[in-house]
Amino acid sequence: MTANRALIEEVTARLAAEGDPERAESQQRYMKSSMPYLGVTLPRTTAIAKEVFAAHPLASYEEWRDTVLALFRGATHRELWYVAEELAEWRAYREYASRLESLSIYEAIITEGAWWDIVDGTAAYLVGGLFA
Repeated sequence: MTANRALIEEVTARLAAEGDPERAESQQRYMKSSMPYLGVTLPRTTAIAKEVFAAHPLASYEEWRDTVLALFRGATHRELWYVAEELAEWRAYREYASRLESLSIYEAIITEGAWWDIVDGTAAYLVGGLFA
């Protein structure tokens, strides 16, 4: 596996530093999820993710694929799922995302996530993009 550990560690640390325990509790309750939240808003999660992605460019399809899957499968908090989805969709890797072989990544996210907040975006933008 060639996941970019520096990217994963930085985005995880930055999100944890901005977490709001009260918001996290409310988010988890709203989603009726056993997976905890850090309590970072989605716009802020996206902004942090994009800053970290820019600082840690991925050199190959394999590194992109492995980093997306490592973020998703290693997530301790739901915001990291959102970061994995954001990385899969990020404009710098659009060519990777549009490869038919990426379907196995999206299948993993959909079947392992199995919750509307992650399934909807993955199905609409990533899977849908393969067949548009």
